[in-house]
Amino acid sequence: MTWKVIHSRAIGNSHLREKKPCQDYVSFWQSPDGHLLIGVVADGASSAKHSDKGAEIAVRCTIQYLQRRLKISEFQNSIKDLDTANIFFIELLKIVQKNLENQANNNSYSVKEFACTLQVFIASPNWLAAMQVGDGLIVIRQNNCKDYELLFQPDKGEFINQTTFVTSSNAGDKMQVFCKEINLDFLCVATAWCENIAVTQLLNWKPFTDFFQPLENCVLTDEREIGKTKIDTFLNSERVNKETDDDKTLLLCVWDDSPPYQPKAPQETEPVAVCNDNIYASHQPPNSNHSQIIVRRHRVMSAELTSKIADIIRKRKEIADEPKWEKERLDSLYAKISELEKRRQQFMRSPGNNIGLIEGLKDIDFPKLLFFIEQEQQVWENLWKRFSRDTLNIGVAGLARQGKSTLLQSLTGLISDDEIPSSDRMPCTSVQSNIYHLPDGETYALVYFYSESSFLNEVIAPYYQKLGFASPPKSLAEFRQPLPPQPANLPNPAETEALYKHLHDDYHAHIDKYSNLLQPQERVVKIAKNVIKKFVSQEYDAQGNPLNFNHLAVRKVEIFCSFPKVGVEKIGLIDTVGLGDTRLGDRERMIKALGQDTDFILFVRRPAAGGDLWGNRDTNLYDAAYQALKDRLLLEEWSFMILNDDGNNKQQSKDLENTRIDKGIRVYECVTANCIDSDEANSVLEKAIDYLVGNLVRLDRQYMSACKSRIKELQSQINAELEKARQALEQYGEEHGEYVKLHHQFMTDLYSKIDELRRKYRQEPAQSDPHFQRQVDIAIETCKKYPGIPSEDAINSRSDDQGIDGTYFWFIQEMRAQLLKNFHLIETGLRESLETKKFEIAEVLCQLGLRGITEEKGTAFLKVMAEQIPPNLSNLKLGFQFLSTFDILYKGFIQSIVWGHLSKLLPPDTKTPISTPPDAKSIQEHLKTRHQEAVDSCKQALNILALAPSEIGRSMVEEFSDHITRAEGVKQEWDIFLGTKRSQIWPQLRELEQRKRVQQEWMALVDEVMSINQKRGN
Repeated sequence: MTWKVIHSRAIGNSHLREKKPCQDYVSFWQSPDGHLLIGVVADGASSAKHSDKGAEIAVRCTIQYLQRRLKISEFQNSIKDLDTANIFFIELLKIVQKNLENQANNNSYSVKEFACTLQVFIASPNWLAAMQVGDGLIVIRQNNCKDYELLFQPDKGEFINQTTFVTSSNAGDKMQVFCKEINLDFLCVATAWCENIAVTQLLNWKPFTDFFQPLENCVLTDEREIGKTKIDTFLNSERVNKETDDDKTLLLCVWDDSPPYQPKAPQETEPVAVCNDNIYASHQPPNSNHSQIIVRRHRVMSAELTSKIADIIRKRKEIADEPKWEKERLDSLYAKISELEKRRQQFMRSPGNNIGLIEGLKDIDFPKLLFFIEQEQQVWENLWKRFSRDTLNIGVAGLARQGKSTLLQSLTGLISDDEIPSSDRMPCTSVQSNIYHLPDGETYALVYFYSESSFLNEVIAPYYQKLGFASPPKSLAEFRQPLPPQPANLPNPAETEALYKHLHDDYHAHIDKYSNLLQPQERVVKIAKNVIKKFVSQEYDAQGNPLNFNHLAVRKVEIFCSFPKVGVEKIGLIDTVGLGDTRLGDRERMIKALGQDTDFILFVRRPAAGGDLWGNRDTNLYDAAYQALKDRLLLEEWSFMILNDDGNNKQQSKDLENTRIDKGIRVYECVTANCIDSDEANSVLEKAIDYLVGNLVRLDRQYMSACKSRIKELQSQINAELEKARQALEQYGEEHGEYVKLHHQFMTDLYSKIDELRRKYRQEPAQSDPHFQRQVDIAIETCKKYPGIPSEDAINSRSDDQGIDGTYFWFIQEMRAQLLKNFHLIETGLRESLETKKFEIAEVLCQLGLRGITEEKGTAFLKVMAEQIPPNLSNLKLGFQFLSTFDILYKGFIQSIVWGHLSKLLPPDTKTPISTPPDAKSIQEHLKTRHQEAVDSCKQALNILALAPSEIGRSMVEEFSDHITRAEGVKQEWDIFLGTKRSQIWPQLRELEQRKRVQQEWMALVDEVMSINQKRGN
């Protein structure tokens, strides 16, 4: 009595189209006695970038945690009711969330990129505890009950496809928990794909018996692998795929208390029967003998072998992430080194770089690194695809018309030319065909078309290059133009003629028959069985002229059809283009197919009945295949040679076998078989699969080890070139030494010039300031020129109103006001005096280099300096603020003196006695006298003051000089200020600073490449 378990998952059609991995993950653990069962399923969010990894981490973490808890106490004793179950599963949820956060941090991801749902159960035959975060189904059937029950209603948000994930902040609140003593017969966990087809949401989410009963019956089958094959087939069936595009996962568990069943061994004469691969063919449970399953002895591979193939595929997928990550690392390396190479070329073209730098840059061989990295990118991408496949792929390779397609027809039972065309005339297979088992539905194919540009670059351009033509066409319209004439002077005239004939007769002359298939973007088109032949093969008329041209636009075709022979469902077959023709690109396409899509090669060679030898074409074919894995795995470790015995060439087959090694054609085994004979062909296939099952894990490890060794070599090469790159620009843009010299010279000149200026002003003799004196003279002259003396009539007229005394008094007041206005002109002189000295100081500083900070001059320059000096440089800021705002105002200095003199001679106070002349004429004369005396008095006083502006200007210069050259700490302030403004002050440093930035960017890029280069390779 034990739990019987089958689990399966299948990638959804939407992810197939988008070339995304399956984002579901499932695992289970069973106690040694078979009574306790733990199951975990996670469904990654389609919108999360790394949800496939998130689902895997969540499942693995849960299994590990529950296994550790099992050692502490039995679950059934520690989880007694719903409350204890809730506490237990909340703790589990936190552990899962913590692991996801740690993994996200380690990979510099957001934890939301790991978003996934989570379904967990712990079951014994009489007890069940379960939890669910998000959508999906957990369905059970109790003992002696025919109805199926849904444990939890799927968590759905407000919008379609919305649910709660374990990474959500409210995951604990949304988590659903079940705990109960219950006798179980059946338990199923499914992701959200089956919600619309397995339950009726109208009747309170009731499971459909017709959906789950066949699944339960399938698990009850004693032959587990046959049951699993049926489930796998079901998940990939057209019926299911019509209902959902999503990834599909099932975990099916049945408590089986029946005694072990021992199947009867079939007799040799027992009739052949094929396992029914439709799990819905009957809804009746299997009888105790499982009589409907009849094991074929010769034609059907054993379940053990099928299981081993599935195990190999599973183990490969477990390590598929490593080559994927290595490919991504190489992609990053390629991008960053390409950027370094671009900058290296720019450096070498830039004028002004010294010879030493140019020579150092020439010594760096980034193009060589990029070439090697590009090769490794392809190798690791191939590894990733190799380990991610759902099939073991066997490639069939050979020269044209050796029987490759015939062999494939015999292996798959697809005797119709519709799926695998064959011909005994001219070469037939024109396009690589990957053939996969389709468990259900009509045969179809996916055709991968070239785009217009990839067709021209990959197919047509090689002909132009080989024939020595000028630049290849850039568009189909250009290719439609007449071709250049056939070259007449090339060293291989026969080959040249054949190439030209291919280019002209196939591609150019018939361009209108296939050009409509070439679109701006590459595309994949699904086609029906009856038109497959038109896209993979060539047909000829009786004269050997080609009739079909669709294949010229096709890169490859994937054919999905039902293999009639049981046991090859997990085997993919790769039909490569036959070599030997002069068509360009076939060799490269074969190498690519063998490297990317193939795990094992079957070489096919049909010896000529009249006598045959290994020729150059044979060795060239072998050498081409050898390049598929880039010398990482010896070809003889992963290939067989089939000598195609057609009944007329037995001796010739023996002759070729005996001389094969002498020609360097080494394979693991060379067998003779008639490719058209199904039994003989399948005997070879069984040998190949037996060899793969026994050796593929070892070969994979050997291949991976060789790839890692090459990566280590490449890492050393990259490090060597990076060290050259670092040394080449180590001194580039080094401006500190130059700055130190310029700074020292500036400070020396600053102190020298400022001291020189101070001495100049100190040594000047005491004399009137010319600017001030000039404005005084102008003011005096203005007073004299416009005295404002009234006429006798004006005096008489005013006397009539104000009297003689009033008239005299008010004319004195008006005269004084006019004189005061004239003396305001002196302020201009005061400013000119100071501006002259400020301008001289500014010029000294500008000549030292500070003109680079601003184009302003004089006081405006000083103001800009005061604004740009930061507050922490207090001495410098104070000095420039003092000087830029320093002023002598007439109002505060000269005005009081002028007023004093004028008010004595032209008194403003009505109480001051004045002798009023008796008549208008006398008043006029007295006003003239008073005016002259007032002007003379002011002139005398101002002439004495003319010495003051010069003295004030000297003191202004002295104080400014003290602030910027002699204050405590001012030298350090200059150091800071000059350092921040150096590229403005010294133009020669601008280029050096630019170079320094370029050097820093270069070094940062070198460091980044170094870091990426060291990430892996162990």
